[in-house]
Amino acid sequence: MEMLKNDDEDDCLEMLEAIKSVEQILNYKFKDQKLLEKALTHPSYTKSESYERLEIVGDAALGLAIINFAYLAYPHHDPGVLSIIRSANISTEKLARVAISSGLYKYVRHNSPSLDHKVKKFTELVQQEEDITIYGGEMKAPKVLADIVESVIGAVYEDLCFDLKATWLVVGGLLEPIITPQMLQKKPQPVSQLFELCQKNGQQVDIKQTRENDKTTAKVVFLKMVRSELPNEKQFSLKKKWAKPTYRLVREEGPNHAKTYVCSVSLKVGDYLFCQEGEVKSRRKDAEGSAALAMLLGLHDKDLL
Repeated sequence: MEMLKNDDEDDCLEMLEAIKSVEQILNYKFKDQKLLEKALTHPSYTKSESYERLEIVGDAALGLAIINFAYLAYPHHDPGVLSIIRSANISTEKLARVAISSGLYKYVRHNSPSLDHKVKKFTELVQQEEDITIYGGEMKAPKVLADIVESVIGAVYEDLCFDLKATWLVVGGLLEPIITPQMLQKKPQPVSQLFELCQKNGQQVDIKQTRENDKTTAKVVFLKMVRSELPNEKQFSLKKKWAKPTYRLVREEGPNHAKTYVCSVSLKVGDYLFCQEGEVKSRRKDAEGSAALAMLLGLHDKDLL
């Protein structure tokens, strides 16, 4: 719903229709419809408060709701499996497909024509998918799609006075089908499999990403393990005594609706301090993850893992 008019009255009427439609999608009537208005307002639309604050709340609420669901549904699975279930069900790829299947994106108020182009292209590719896609498809999901799902969940959560159980009853259906351990077993995470296989065979692997237009290409590079002149593991404290890694935001660029982040991570091992910087990412937590991966590769290269 691209808003390019200066007529505030038309904007207001269009938003009222959007609110009504989203309430029908959710099968929920908001007590405070201003919350839903904010949840449907992209940062590029500057006449009204955007969804950014609600997105953060929705992200946290959804993560907790999913882990509660997994904890109760799978009492015999260990914490690692529960964490994987949570990650799979709140990933950008998963939530972007929720925004498309539910039709939520149609009601986003924005002033960024390029968003519609990206979403249209992504939607066309998703509609060609024959099976549930867990780890992403041919095109990286536009972040705005996941943002709008999180912001709407945040609006419901606040409207229900932060009652998580009641919120899940409203929004849980949006996430169907929930990604289960059985699905993950049939389709294991390919990157994790690759790293595990390489580690078993004494190989180091690195993945370099390049982006051209709307497509991201990943190049897998295999490197020989080279022992560094740095002290080996025996000269360090036991791993259990390693300090907790510290993350730092190195760089934040771009407008509010298209931010990019670069993070670094530092880790003290004995008397040595290791630092690594990650790649540019559209989410801060992804930037931290990239830095963490760089650190793991670096430590592995030094024979410290």
